[in-house]
Amino acid sequence: MKINRAILLISFLALSPGAGLAQQDEAPAKLRNGALVQVSLPITSEVGAQVEKILLRHLERAPVSSPDNQKPVLVLEFDTSNGRNGRGSRFEACLSLARFLTRPQMNRVQTVAYIPGPKGIVVDAEVDSQLKSELLGHANLVAMACNHIAMHVDASLGQAGIDEETVDNFVVGAYRNIASKRFRFPEDFAVAMVDPNQSLHRIQTVDNKYVFGNNDALNKMRSENQVDSSETITAAGSLPLFDSNQLMEYQLLRYRVTSRRDIARRFSLKQNSLEGAPSLGKDWVGIQINLDRVIDQRTVSWIINALNQRWKDDSENNLLIVKIDVSEVDINEAIRLARHLSSYDSSEVQTIAYVPKDAINAAGIVALACDHLVLTSKSSIGGNNKELDKQQVTELMGAIRDLAEEKKRDWSLMAAMVDPSLKIFKYRNKASQIRLLSKVEHESLDDKDQWLPTTELSLEEGLDAQTAADCYVATYIVDDFEQLKSFYQITDDELELLSPTLADRWIENLATFLASPMVAFWLLFGAMFFLSSEMSQPGVGVPGFIGVILILLFFWSQFLDGNAEVFEIMLFVVGLICIAIELFVLPGFGVFGFGGLLLVVTSIILATQKFGLLPRNSEELRQLPISMLMVVGACLGCIVAMFAFRKLLPNMPILKRLMLVPPTDSDEELVKLEEREAVVNWSHLVGQTGMSLTPLMPTGKAQFGGDIVDVITDGRLIENKTRVVVKEVSGNVVRVAALDEPSA
Repeated sequence: MKINRAILLISFLALSPGAGLAQQDEAPAKLRNGALVQVSLPITSEVGAQVEKILLRHLERAPVSSPDNQKPVLVLEFDTSNGRNGRGSRFEACLSLARFLTRPQMNRVQTVAYIPGPKGIVVDAEVDSQLKSELLGHANLVAMACNHIAMHVDASLGQAGIDEETVDNFVVGAYRNIASKRFRFPEDFAVAMVDPNQSLHRIQTVDNKYVFGNNDALNKMRSENQVDSSETITAAGSLPLFDSNQLMEYQLLRYRVTSRRDIARRFSLKQNSLEGAPSLGKDWVGIQINLDRVIDQRTVSWIINALNQRWKDDSENNLLIVKIDVSEVDINEAIRLARHLSSYDSSEVQTIAYVPKDAINAAGIVALACDHLVLTSKSSIGGNNKELDKQQVTELMGAIRDLAEEKKRDWSLMAAMVDPSLKIFKYRNKASQIRLLSKVEHESLDDKDQWLPTTELSLEEGLDAQTAADCYVATYIVDDFEQLKSFYQITDDELELLSPTLADRWIENLATFLASPMVAFWLLFGAMFFLSSEMSQPGVGVPGFIGVILILLFFWSQFLDGNAEVFEIMLFVVGLICIAIELFVLPGFGVFGFGGLLLVVTSIILATQKFGLLPRNSEELRQLPISMLMVVGACLGCIVAMFAFRKLLPNMPILKRLMLVPPTDSDEELVKLEEREAVVNWSHLVGQTGMSLTPLMPTGKAQFGGDIVDVITDGRLIENKTRVVVKEVSGNVVRVAALDEPSA
């Protein structure tokens, strides 16, 4: 009885889904090797020679003989991005490449012609159905020469003779010959694509079979009573263009796909097989950059600027190796660098991330943003995560998903680099392919039923090298950098280390020092002190010059620190202009003064923090007091200048020469100057009374006896026809006041 129960229990466990998954995980089916070969459009002799060179390299590594379902697969991806469609391809170059693809030695591999979607490669995502990707011209001859054709759901091919004014028998014969070798398209079908004089019909025979033929074939079959019905696909005088739907309907296309990854699944390829094209058939011209210790704003800005300048000056570079070994990471800056690395076209530039030891938390995202990831046995990516609140995680998830979509990868693993609470599972399909997904991403897949979970991965300590290799995240595991160069056949002459110069490091250290909170505080204090002093003693003097230099140092250091941009600098300058207008043009009117002060304060706050004006999470809230400290420093500089400058500076032995001291009323030189400037001496009018002839606001005219004189009050308004008395005369200036008695 116990034996029977044991047998039943064992049978139940063997048939249970969990047991099946475990068994599948332990004994995965063998996946095939594959490689991506980029075919630039239009196809010229140079392009054809380059593709042949790449194919020969892969043939050297392929086994001499193996079953068809185990042969390496070479995917020839036609570059239809940026509106390229194959028009202008040279017939002779296309024929030469097509003949190469049909040589007997190519039987050691299987070739797949891939026409991608209108936006390049799209991973499990919908594409605007109005956009199309087309393969035109004689590039079709190369596609026909491959063992298989895979088309994106929004791709088309045809109109092979679009570049020919007339099509001769040699061209027609070439298309018939290639079609007869591959049996992908019927010969009449292939000829109709290149020769506009040929019609094409889809013929249903009396025994319910479908064939394709031209007018002659149709008439012959009719004469033999073999035609049940026929459909004209294209009439003579036009060239047909077929989309993937039509070819599937005609049963001439077997692989209608959405991405490279879809091709890998259909042909049971190793998942990293199609993630790049090492060497691209050319000699390497490479750049190496090292990310040591820290990923911060200065480091990322220098790397991006240096790479942009290098690619601008030298278009021959086709390899970028990023060595990552960091212990401190600014998450936002790491994502910024990752997005820059992912923007490189893998058909032109190969990016390789080399992690000799650790790429903690968001540094793992930088590694995953490269085409290839190379680890050592001691490596790990992710782990050692910072404490992030929910809002920060939510904001980062959007950027990470965009990055993963741009890089054509699953986003879950990238997200786990910064969010240790995200649970990642290993999913496997019937072809034993593996994907690392969260439950949320798995639910979003169109083919989610084909992917079954096996085990959960713990990423709190990071993803180790062996697990990364087993899950096809890592391309290679090497002993050291020398072995990496050996795998990629890179020589020392082909790789240049791009690192900051001594001047770059000196500038970086200076900027770091000046951007520190205490130094930035005194920069602002001194800048506002000297600028306020200059405004109180107008003239282009030393205080104003020193103030401008200090302001430039403040904004320069904050700019290199990633806080200040052109907007903040413009706010500050406009604010100072408004304050100057208030002081010198429109005194007494507060809009410009208050508005200018508000602009200056806002610019200082924005220039000393990486976020907007108001904090949105706890980390940003902790940075806000530093920004307010900068405002306090600026205000203190103004206050000290206003109350202490005039009293302290004139008495300082050296600095008193930096300011112009106005003469006092008792100064003999001032008296002589006023006497020289006086055209008429009105001193005899002191104490006399007269009548205002105009409103005095505060200047105007008054009459004293027979003299009409320009006068000024102490600031009070005196109406017209009011009796006034002369209080003081200084040169030409006659100061008056109103008498108590109104005029009669």
